[in-house]
Formats: sequence, structure tokens, C-alpha cells
Amino acid sequence: MRLKVTSGDKSWEFAVREGGASITVGRRDSCDIVVEDPSVSELHVRIDKFMDVWNYTDQMSDAGTLHNGESRYSGELKDGDELKLGNTTLKVLSLLTTNEVAKGPEPMFVRQAADVAPVFQSPVAAAPQSPAPYSKPDATKSKYDKKPRVEEKHVIDPGQPTIHTRREDKAGKRARKNSAAKDTSWQATIQPTKPKSSARGGQIVGIVVLVVILGVVFGFDFIEELGIGDEPNHGVEEVVTEEVPRSSAATQGSGNEKPALPRTRLSSAEERAYRERINKLEDDHETPPHERLAALDAILKEVEGLSGHMIAYYVERAQTNIGLELSALMQRRYGKDNGDIYDLQQKNDYREAHRRLEALASYLTESVYHEQWAKRHDMNAYIERERPAIASRNERWIGEQCGIADEALQRDAFAQAAATLDGLALLAVLDDDIAGALSNEAALHRKTSAEQDEGRRPPPRAAFDRRKDRLPPAPESPLLPQGENSGVRGESRIRSRLLSIIQGDEFEGMNTLNYGREAQVTGYEGGRIRMTVKRPILGRAKVWEYVIFQPIHAVSPGARVRMYEQLLELTQNDRVATLMLCFDEGMLDDAARVACSLRKAHPENAEHVDKLLATKLRIEVPEGGFIEKDGKLVVPE
Repeated sequence: MRLKVTSGDKSWEFAVREGGASITVGRRDSCDIVVEDPSVSELHVRIDKFMDVWNYTDQMSDAGTLHNGESRYSGELKDGDELKLGNTTLKVLSLLTTNEVAKGPEPMFVRQAADVAPVFQSPVAAAPQSPAPYSKPDATKSKYDKKPRVEEKHVIDPGQPTIHTRREDKAGKRARKNSAAKDTSWQATIQPTKPKSSARGGQIVGIVVLVVILGVVFGFDFIEELGIGDEPNHGVEEVVTEEVPRSSAATQGSGNEKPALPRTRLSSAEERAYRERINKLEDDHETPPHERLAALDAILKEVEGLSGHMIAYYVERAQTNIGLELSALMQRRYGKDNGDIYDLQQKNDYREAHRRLEALASYLTESVYHEQWAKRHDMNAYIERERPAIASRNERWIGEQCGIADEALQRDAFAQAAATLDGLALLAVLDDDIAGALSNEAALHRKTSAEQDEGRRPPPRAAFDRRKDRLPPAPESPLLPQGENSGVRGESRIRSRLLSIIQGDEFEGMNTLNYGREAQVTGYEGGRIRMTVKRPILGRAKVWEYVIFQPIHAVSPGARVRMYEQLLELTQNDRVATLMLCFDEGMLDDAARVACSLRKAHPENAEHVDKLLATKLRIEVPEGGFIEKDGKLVVPE
């Protein structure tokens, strides 16, 4: 029987070998067909063969069994039938096995006929002039062959055993017996009835006699006119001489030795030895299955060209059992690694996840048998799909962790920065050179953190909290007709404008700063801005570049402010919205720079800009107003 199994997104064929009479299907590892369908019971259905009829029986499963769409407990299977077990389908492709089973033993009379040496020799055969190779007779008769019931004696070709009729003359038998008693040679002992000539010789003699008669009656001139005289006239002795090389070549050698036949079959002892080797390989569970399968293939090569044995059948049976063992091992390894790789990625341990994935890929190509089973169960598709997925998650995690470390360094939180870089060097997939540089940088930050603990450095600053550290509300001003909400609405407009530019086909990049690191916006992918950040490596001239993928609202506020400032044709509302973003995030240095550009672009509102800046800084407006220094508004000295 040959079945097509479809379970989820997997599909494969299962063939019952010759002699198989039972199939079990379920989630249990001991089943013949193991499926990973939760809706299938551990032992769901059993298929048995009795009197050449295949029947199925539901094993009290939870989901039941549908036979061609009808809920049935048991029934007979035919070609094309479908059994539905939960979300798994079994389709009967053929009730007969499609695997080529080795040819069984040949009939006994055929084997004996092949092993019998040509004992009887033609009494008229002459010794050949030179040795000729032995050629097996065209038709060898066995003692089991049915003898023809005819009155005439058979004419035996040279080199063929003589077959006597049952109605031989008794006097002839007695004569041969007496002759054998007088002659003690081995030829006389087994000498058959001597034929007068070969069949071909008899035909030629008849032709010669006919020609002589025609010559006497009509004259020899008439024969010459017919052209008969031009034909070569071979006699009986010439025919026998021509047949000598073929018939007597088998008797060449020393004395009365039997000629050596070409090796075409295995002896019984050899076949038993091969069967013992095959059974030993099948029962050897210490040796890896792929090595045992290779040994079975080697046995098939050894007996290639030899017939009359069952070695191919035993090898095929062993290959099926060992192949199922290899399949179970591969499924177990594949399932465990698949789950472990997923868990490792949830823990952000991308280095170990990558290592386990590559180890699984190597295991699936360990031998040709591993490759065949991996291809059959579509295991390589998981490797091809997961490699880029792990690389993408690893790259994004690197960008996130570097941003966390850089933000901590801006607040002098050296201990947090060191811990973040240590985890990055340990868990991310990085070049050894980069991982070593990050570890060295983390060691320097730990040393600085120790100095902070000793009081030799200022303590770290806490991160800005928009609720706890909120600056004073903005005063009423023509710049903010709706108060603080004017800045929020204005930022939404400028953010949409920025995204439309980044997503455009003509976008060529935009420089900015990400927590003090030089960065460049390079594109937009999947709702996220792609930004390349340059990070110098401590103690080296080399610069390490990594990529950050973040939605626009998650980009660092400092990077967003600098991107807003680079937009063309900024309106007063755009600049005010950017300034309010600086105040909301506690970035007073950036606020002084944006306020300076706002006052330059709209000098008529200089007084309102100074008042807004002084209110957020919690100071009075300085006499004469703020002054510009290095592109920022500062209090005059």
C-alpha cells in the first residue's frame, strides 16, 4: 500500500514494503506514521491487511475518522479513498506496493540446469586444432523437463545430454550394457547412443544424394545449368570438424576436469553469510543509521550482477527499518533545535541561536541519507527562512542596545552603559574584533563607575521624566495661539512632512546626531526609519557602523529635532513646534539653538521668543534680551 500523508503544511508519501500487513497512525513515536497534529490522538487509527483486503479501524480517537467525508468507525479501503484524522489526511494512492522487491529464488530445475556441466560428448567430435573458449549450450535440459512422447530417437547435438525415449529397443539396451561392461573407461560407462551424424550433417547428406539422383536421371550438364554444382558441397566429416571448436572447448584442460562456469549466482553459504551481515546491521543500534545504510548499499554493489538470491529483498527491508530510525532521529533533533532557537531569540541570545541553526544545517547535510530525508520533510526550508530572520533581529537589537548605552553615557550613567555593552558583546552576532572592542569599552566604563562610587566623579543624572521634570507652562504669546497644544499639533504636521520626504524616491539621505553619535538617515522600510550610526572604537582609528530601525516616534528626540531643522521652507509654526519638542524632552541646549534660528527667521517676534525661553529656564528676561553666541541664545554676561 502507498499512502499520501498531508498534515498542516507538510506532505509526504508512506509506502508499505512487501510483506507488511499493519500500519498505525498517530502522534505516538512508536506509530508507523507519526504526525504532529494536536487534533490527532496518540494512536488514532490502525490499518490491517487480511486476505489481500486492507481495512481500517478507529482506535477510539477523540476526533474520530472520516472515510471519504463520512464519519466511520471501520471499513474497507480502495484506491483513491481518503481518511481524515483531525487536520491530517491519508489518501490511498495504491493498494499495491510501488517499491521494487527483489526477485525471489528461481525454480529448482532452472538452478540445476545452470549448474550442470556438459558431461556427455559427441563420439564423433575430434580434438580441435587450437583451444577455443567454452560457450554454454543454447538450450540446457533438466531432468525435471517434460520429455516428448515420440517413437523416433532424438538426434543429439554435440555437447548436449542425450535424452532417451521410453520405447527403446530392449536388445539395444542389452548391447550397450554388455559394451559398457567390456570397456571400463569413463566414456564407455556413460556413452549414449551414438548418432550417425549431426542434424546439419544429415541435411547436407540428403542434398548430396538428391543431386546425384538428378545427375543420373537428367545428366550432370542439366545440374550445371541450374547452378547447383557451383554451391560448396560439405560432407559429414567437414560439418563435424566445424562444430569441434564449439563442442569440445569445454573439455580442454587437464584430464577429465569439469570446465569452470562463469560466476552468475551466490551459493547457499554465501547467501546465509550476507543475510547474517544484513541482520547484524539492522540490529546494531550503536552505529549511526547513515553508516549502516551506506554498508547496505555496499552489499548491493557486491552482489551486483549475481542472480538467484534474495539479498536485494533483505537489504530493502533493512533499509526501510533503518531509514525510519534515521527519520525519527532527525525529526527529534529538528523539533528540539527549532524550539530552542525560538526560545533563544526571545532571550535576545542571537549568538547561540545562530550557532544552533548552523549546527542543525550541518546535521541535515551530514550524509546523502540526511539530505534525502531533510528534503523529503522540507527541513531545509526552515534553515533558509530562519537565517535572514535571525540576522535581521540581531541587527535591530544591536542598534537598540547601542542607543541605550549612548543615552546612558550622556547622563554619565557609566555602570548602565558598561552592563549594556557587556551583554551586547556576549549575546549579539558580531565580528570577534568588534566584540573585543566593546568588551574593552565596557571595562573602561566600569572603572569610571567605580570612581563615581568613590566620589571622585559627579554622580549619574537621572533620565528626564516628562511628568516629574516638566518645565513651567509657556506664557500666552502670538507664537502659541492655543498654548502648549499648539506645539503638539505643529509637530504632527512637521513629522508627516518629514516622513513623506524620506519615503520619496528622490530621497538621498539626511545627516543627524543620535545620542551624540554621527548618523545618517538612509531610507524607510516596513514603517521604520533606517539610520546608519557611526561609533568610534576606543583606542583605534577604525569606526564601527551599525544600523537602527525605528518608527519615527521612537527615534531619539535630538535626532528628530535636527531632522526637522533640515526641512526646506520651514514656517514659523514648524520652528515653534520644534522648539516646544525641545522643552518637552528637557533638551535645553537644543532649545537655545532652535530659539536662535526662530528669532533670526522672524525678528518681529524676538520679544516673544525671549519671554518663552526665559519662562522655560525659570529666569527673568535678561535686560536687553538674550544674545546670540555660537548659534544659540544665551544670557548676556
